Amino acid sequence: MNIKELHFGTMMLQQDDVILFKLKDDIKLNIDEAIEIVHVTMDIAKNKPFRSLVDARDIFGSMDSEAKEYVVHHKGINRLTIAQAIVANNIATRLVVSIYIGFNKSSHPIRMFSDIDEARAWLLQQFHIEVNPSKELLE
Repeated sequence: MNIKELHFGTMMLQQDDVILFKLKDDIKLNIDEAIEIVHVTMDIAKNKPFRSLVDARDIFGSMDSEAKEYVVHHKGINRLTIAQAIVANNIATRLVVSIYIGFNKSSHPIRMFSDIDEARAWLLQQFHIEVNPSKELLE
């Protein structure tokens, strides 16, 4: 298992191409952390499609708009992410996650859960669809 310790959380590659990101309590993510999240994710994924499982249970935190914008629009992350499940179990964090999901207009599905096992089960039902925009659709 590939594990990366960050000052704001832990990221690890698990079985079935799931990257688990466990956030620490009382975090305020800014652009520097967003860049680090993307860099570490790409390093762990090794340029292969992955499922993202964000464990935000029992924490309070936030992500500023510049950081959201960076993560949401990063081409490498969007190209490789099969799906993202975010687990949150308190009202404040669920509100932040709802805003993030509403803000995120990516090509992969994103859902919020209160149970990590349900989130993982949903992720494992999601499959990577290779999109090649340079090829025309056949009729």
